[in-house]
Amino acid sequence: IEIRKTDEVIRKLRHRLCPADDRIVNDEHGIGISPTAVNLYLQCPLRYYLTEIEHLREADKIQEDIAANFFGTILHRALQNLYGAYGQDIVVTAEIIDKMLLTLKQTSMLEHIYKEEFLRKKTALLLGRDMIPLHVLRQYIERVLQYDKTLTPFRYLTSEKKYKTFVHLKDGSRIYIHGVIDRVDEAAGQLRVIDYKTGAAHSQYVEIDKLFTPQASKSDHLRQTLIYCLLYTAENPEVQNLTPHLYYVMQEQLDQLPLKNVQYRQLQEQMQEQLGIFFEEILNPNIPIQAKPDNSKKSKCQYCTFMQFCGVNKE
Repeated sequence: IEIRKTDEVIRKLRHRLCPADDRIVNDEHGIGISPTAVNLYLQCPLRYYLTEIEHLREADKIQEDIAANFFGTILHRALQNLYGAYGQDIVVTAEIIDKMLLTLKQTSMLEHIYKEEFLRKKTALLLGRDMIPLHVLRQYIERVLQYDKTLTPFRYLTSEKKYKTFVHLKDGSRIYIHGVIDRVDEAAGQLRVIDYKTGAAHSQYVEIDKLFTPQASKSDHLRQTLIYCLLYTAENPEVQNLTPHLYYVMQEQLDQLPLKNVQYRQLQEQMQEQLGIFFEEILNPNIPIQAKPDNSKKSKCQYCTFMQFCGVNKE
């Protein structure tokens, strides 16, 4: 199946991606594009269009997927609370990390967040089935803190902060792009944009000119962190020594650098150029919106609400 980009479809795409200044000032919900939505488009333009532009709900999303999303949210909030207790732009020492570990162990902070985010009720009673995810979450948070301890002293700058900028196209259009960066710190003389990940690694390195193509299907996380770097440098143009980091909390090697011995500034011009080409494709009336069937064993299509429209996995 494909959706032709009629004048009305182009109007809807531009309304979302190229909002007027007053809509941005008001920070209206549902404008622009995020790094996650960029990945969604690359995975399947049809799914992106139906969910992000037509606002159709994916009602049949499986319970395991929902639980995984909450899992990441709880971990993010817990780490933000632990570090946030000491303020922003602080020097983190080994002693501070030890205090955080005690807080995690001796208080019910994690349980409170779990109730609010997953059980949706502060007064909910925790049952036996809640103990396992809480135990796993606590282990993952401890892993992050123990690793951070090896970096001390370091500067913890910001966490869970929204950044935004524009990508300018050749026809004069400007795409509004925004995202929330999990964490920015400075360790061993390097500014680090850090993205926490609770799932499997998807940070396979590809050349920047292939980053927004089907060849980069295993590079979702690399792409996200580079867009976060773009967002950060847009608001902090004086920054030079910036590197993207991925914290895979489930992996034995927690801190993974998707770029080996390369700083973001060395790739910035290419990154902006390729993003521009990507957005021009989205707005190109001659390129229809199509489904991208994936028949692999771990296909995301098999749990997609819209597979009935495109016939994915039909015998």
